[in-house]
Amino acid sequence: MNDPKPKVRDKRPELHGVGEPVRLLNWRLDWKAYFNGFCELHGGNPVEVDGKLVLPDGWSYSSTAYEGPEWPPPKDEAEFVRVMTAYWNERRGIVSDELKLLQNTRRSMVDQMVNRSAPLMKKVRVFDEVAEKHRWQADELNLDAVDERISWLKADLENSVHELEKLQ
Repeated sequence: MNDPKPKVRDKRPELHGVGEPVRLLNWRLDWKAYFNGFCELHGGNPVEVDGKLVLPDGWSYSSTAYEGPEWPPPKDEAEFVRVMTAYWNERRGIVSDELKLLQNTRRSMVDQMVNRSAPLMKKVRVFDEVAEKHRWQADELNLDAVDERISWLKADLENSVHELEKLQ
């Protein structure tokens, strides 16, 4: 005799009393991607003010979790000016510090290139697809990327000063 196969209870979660069971989703929310999109939408480059990440348009986001919460800009004009002044002062300080560091690094690299008969070399970590592992690779030192970043930082510093003047 053929015994029928015993019925095995489906162990997946279900919504009781509502027809078909609800299956687990094969995706999940990507809160880091949401945060990055939020930053892009609101001007990028958040800085911490009063324990929150503030963006150039006044929107704020949690400084402790990608899930948020998020807050719109302050409705009170005086509070908005206070927050934005703090934002642009903080950003100006961050950009100024990075600019000084990068200019000093560049100056040091140029000083080390003087009286050399061959170009300076740098180590770059690359992924070797054949060996399927990371390895170090020598590459010629090129300061073009450093120069581009210095130019961007100078422009951002000028913008920060301009934004602060507008808030006065």
